[in-house]
Amino acid sequence: MSKKITISLILAVCMAMGISLFVIYPAFAQPSRPPHPHPERLRGIGQVKSIDEDTFTVILINGDEHVLKVDENTHLRTNDGEEATFDNLEVNRWVAAGVHPGPDGVPIATVVVILPEDFDPASVPAIHAEGVLSNVDHESETLTLRTRLGKELTFTVNQDTLYRGDAKSFQELASGMRTKVFIDEANGDIHTASLIQTNYPERKLGGQISEIDLGASTFTVHTIKGADVEINVDENTRFRGKVSGLDTLETGMGVLVNAELRGEDNLVALSVGATERSFPMVGKRLAGKVVSIDGNAFSLEKRNGDQVTVTVNADTQFQSPGDWLKGIEDLKVGMPIAVGAEELDDGGLLAVVVRLAMRPVKR
Repeated sequence: MSKKITISLILAVCMAMGISLFVIYPAFAQPSRPPHPHPERLRGIGQVKSIDEDTFTVILINGDEHVLKVDENTHLRTNDGEEATFDNLEVNRWVAAGVHPGPDGVPIATVVVILPEDFDPASVPAIHAEGVLSNVDHESETLTLRTRLGKELTFTVNQDTLYRGDAKSFQELASGMRTKVFIDEANGDIHTASLIQTNYPERKLGGQISEIDLGASTFTVHTIKGADVEINVDENTRFRGKVSGLDTLETGMGVLVNAELRGEDNLVALSVGATERSFPMVGKRLAGKVVSIDGNAFSLEKRNGDQVTVTVNADTQFQSPGDWLKGIEDLKVGMPIAVGAEELDDGGLLAVVVRLAMRPVKR
């Protein structure tokens, strides 16, 4: 590989081991320098202090010292992308490493990138962790982040902490927010955040409008799962289709709502699509031929040949010319149908509507 590896690529190589290495190596950037606008998720950068038979010791930018072990699965590369060996390591050389916990407590390196001789550690952007806020303690000014791997990390803030995204201050942080926390320094297991970037989690749901409250600027959706969910509308809510505002909605309309969860049970609609058509707006639409029927479920062969299983319940609508299609018992193998469905928590599909196709499904 002749093309020289950029620092962002070197750092990206070190992303594979997840947030665990972030805890081992908490501070790689200079506290006085603002966060890089496009930081990578660093995993470990340090200077080789000593080399033994199957371990080497690195000193991190913040002065912490760690021993890393190598084994037959460790991948070593040079800054030019060429394969390297353990013999290529040199004392005082800067390296980037990804690790996982070893059985004896010594981290095992999964990848080691030998950085250029003129590598400048000041060029390393601030590291960050990302996940969902699981707790915000306003009294101690700390926040807890649950990563995708299920690990919980605690951060503190100070007067220099910056905020971007939906939360403009520490007081606006709320559990459930999707969050990235950038750090420049650490004190033991508590990391000081230099930048907190947040977004409200989004939810998509479909169903029929069961109630509208113009005074409170809310409407209630009865979902296919049988839940009644109250949706708030504000000046930023966009309306699509045949409706232009809350006052044009009607009970019984099918809707598809994209909303932000702002605090517990506070859903604010970003967009509302509604229709007066008998085919309700749903999360998934399928078309194909019935290939099997079993109790309250049937299998549909889609146009690309894939098969999916769809269940029905008492709220599933069946539609056909002449209204003779009343339920799953009227379906026949080989019948062309169109299905509007919602995805369940377990990944299955629940039919909102099953409609007899007017024309045979093309292959």
